[in-house]
Amino acid sequence: MPRLEDDDDDENVAPEISELEGKKLNGYQQVYLIKKPTPSEIYSGDRSVLFRCGNWCYCGKVTFDFSDPDDSDEDSQSDMKLKDIPRIIPMLQRQQGKLAFYCNATAVPKESDFYTPLETQNEAQDFLAAELQSDHLSEAIERFEKMYPWMDSDEIKTYFELNCSVGTDMDSVQCVCSKTYARGLIFVTIYFEGTFYVSISDGMGDQPLLDVRFPDVSNHGEGVTLMSYVDNDIEARWQKMTLWQSLAEDMKLSTLLAPRKKKTKNLASDSYVQSYIVLKGDGGNDTFRTAMFRFGSWCYSGRVQLTSNLALADLPHVIPALRMQQSRLEFLCDVASMPSKSPFVRPMEFAGKVAPVMENEVVESEGVLMNLVERLGNMGLGDSISQWLEGDPGQSFFEFNFAKDNETDKAHKDVELMCTKCYTPNGLVTITIYFGGVYYLSLMEGGGEQPLLDSKFPNVAGKGRGYQIRAYGNGVDSWESLRKVSIWQTSEAMQKEMEERIGKASESKSTGGEDFAGAVEKREERNAKMVDDELRRSMEEADIGGGGGVANTVAESKSEVGERSGGG
Repeated sequence: MPRLEDDDDDENVAPEISELEGKKLNGYQQVYLIKKPTPSEIYSGDRSVLFRCGNWCYCGKVTFDFSDPDDSDEDSQSDMKLKDIPRIIPMLQRQQGKLAFYCNATAVPKESDFYTPLETQNEAQDFLAAELQSDHLSEAIERFEKMYPWMDSDEIKTYFELNCSVGTDMDSVQCVCSKTYARGLIFVTIYFEGTFYVSISDGMGDQPLLDVRFPDVSNHGEGVTLMSYVDNDIEARWQKMTLWQSLAEDMKLSTLLAPRKKKTKNLASDSYVQSYIVLKGDGGNDTFRTAMFRFGSWCYSGRVQLTSNLALADLPHVIPALRMQQSRLEFLCDVASMPSKSPFVRPMEFAGKVAPVMENEVVESEGVLMNLVERLGNMGLGDSISQWLEGDPGQSFFEFNFAKDNETDKAHKDVELMCTKCYTPNGLVTITIYFGGVYYLSLMEGGGEQPLLDSKFPNVAGKGRGYQIRAYGNGVDSWESLRKVSIWQTSEAMQKEMEERIGKASESKSTGGEDFAGAVEKREERNAKMVDDELRRSMEEADIGGGGGVANTVAESKSEVGERSGGG
C-alpha cells in the first residue's frame, strides 16, 4: 500500500481544517460529478454532469444505462449502484461531445450546484492525505499489519472507506469521482451515498492525461477499522476510517462498455400504429418532458420542450409541437423488443389490453343509440342529434371512465398524455387518447391513401351534449376497473347546431316578420330542452346511474356555446 511521508502529528484526533492548509493535494485532477436525477430522469437515464479535466470544467446532460440483467423485479427502478461506477465513467467520457465549456476550475460559481460538492470532495481527499502522514495512523497500520498480512502485500488491492457526516453539502449529487496526481501518487476518490472511498496507487512515470478507469469498491473482503473519530461529538464531520481488502477483478474497458442484455417485451400488433406518450414533468416551471414516439415498429424517446402545465385542450397543439422536435428523440428499440423496465411499457401494455374492450363497447352501443335516435325521431327531435349519437367522428367521441386500482395506478402513475392512432386492416382508424385518468376514443374511416405520419388529433376537451351509454359496477372481462361509457357531442358540433338555429330565426324574420321569427326561436328552444330532458330520462329509465352530472355539463356547455354565438 503506497504511503505518504510522515509528519509530526501524533495525536489520535482528527486534524482541524486549518491544519490541512499546507497539506492539500495540489496536482493535476480529473473530476466527474453526476447530479441526482429528477423523477423523469430516473427512467430515461439522463443525468446532469460536470467534468473537470485539469484547469477546465465542462457540463451538460448525458445518458447512462443502469439496467441490471440480474434484476427480475419489473417494479424496481434501474438506478445507479456503487458497482456501476467503473462502467459509467467511461460511458460519460464517450459522450463528451454533449458537454459544453462551463468555467475555469478555479472559478466555479459559488451559487452553482457544483461548488459545494467539489469543495467537499477535495476536503475529504485532503483529510485522508493528511491522516496518512500522521504518526497515529502509521502506528495503527503497522500494528494491524502483524495481524492481517494482506495489508502489507503488494499483490492485494486495498481501499479506504471514510464514513462522514456532510450534512446537506452533497444533497444535490449522486456521485463524485476524482483522480488527483500528486506527490508521485494517484489518489482516486469516490463519493457515493454518504460515503467516501479512496484508493492510492503509484503515479511515477508517464501517466495518461485522461484515464477513465476507476476501481470497483463494491466488492470487499476482510476489513480493518483504523480510526474512529467520534467521541461524544455527534457533529463530527469525519467519523470512521476503514481499510478494505478488494475482491473486485480488473476488467477491460471493452468488457465494461459492452451492451448489457436487457429483458424485453413484445408489444407488436398486426395494425400500423402511431403513438405519442408524454411523461409527467418534475413540477414547478420545468417545461421539459420525457416522451416517446412510436412510428410503426420503431420507438424513439428523448426530452422535448412543452408547456410547464398541460391541459386536455392543448392536445391538438401538443402533438404537432412534439413532432417538430423529433430531432431530439433518439432510437429506443423495436416495439417487439421493448425493455421491460422502460417507463413506457406498462402504459402501452394497458392501452393495448383495453383497446379491444373500448372498440367492443362502441360496437355494442350502436343498438342503444339507434333506439334513442328512433325515439327522439318519433318526437320530431331526431335531426339535431342523429349525427353525433350515431358516432360521427367529426361530431362526437366516446369517453371511458375507470376506477383506480393497483393495475391502473402502475400503468398510469407517470403518464400525463398518451395518444394513439391505430390503422386497422379493415380500413378503420381508431384514435385513442389518455389524459387525467380518462380514456377517449374516436373513430374515422381509413379508406383510400393515408399519410404515414399524421399528427392531427381531435379536440376532446370541448363537450356539448353527453349521453351515458352504460355503467358497470365490476367492469368487464379484460377491464375490471371500467365503470362508465359515455358519448359526447363535440363543442364544434354544438356550435354549428346553435348557429343553424340562429340562422333559422334570421331566415324566419326576413320571410315572416318578427312574430314568426319569435315563434320559430321559441320552438327551437323548446326542442332543445326536450332533447336534453329525453337524454336524461333515458338514462334514468335504463337504471345506469343518475343523469345530474351529465345534464349539468350539458347546460354549462350550451351556455358557453350560446355566449360565443351571441345568443341562444
